[in-house]
Amino acid sequence: MKQPAFPPPYMHEHAPIKNVNEVIKERLTVGQRASDWIAAKVGSWHFIIGQSILLTLWAILNVTAWVRHWDPYPFILMNLVLSLQAAYTAPMIMMSQNRKADRDRIEAHIITKSTRRRKPKFGSFWRILKRRTSSSLKSTS
Repeated sequence: MKQPAFPPPYMHEHAPIKNVNEVIKERLTVGQRASDWIAAKVGSWHFIIGQSILLTLWAILNVTAWVRHWDPYPFILMNLVLSLQAAYTAPMIMMSQNRKADRDRIEAHIITKSTRRRKPKFGSFWRILKRRTSSSLKSTS
């Protein structure tokens, strides 16, 4: 039986495919990096547990009066602090999410470009392979 002859190795006629994460990292400003860092920290279990412990201690110290009452029962100061925290972190988290959406869009664009380049080459490869396998099946039967 004759051995199939493989075509020569394919030479790429385009620039290498870019890593989306590196492309995005190159474009980030200081403010964007800060918002990504804040979104990562605020969305972690360490932050949630730490904040829960802090708020519990705040309430216990003010209710039991072990220390002078700096924020009596309705905890207005604690409410103000939490409102300020939410007012500053929410926009930063949204900026980070918007950037992640932009990253996904760039990634989809790169994947689409690379797929368009490869599609004709794979099509011709499959046609050649199909012809060879069908001819080898006919010769063996």
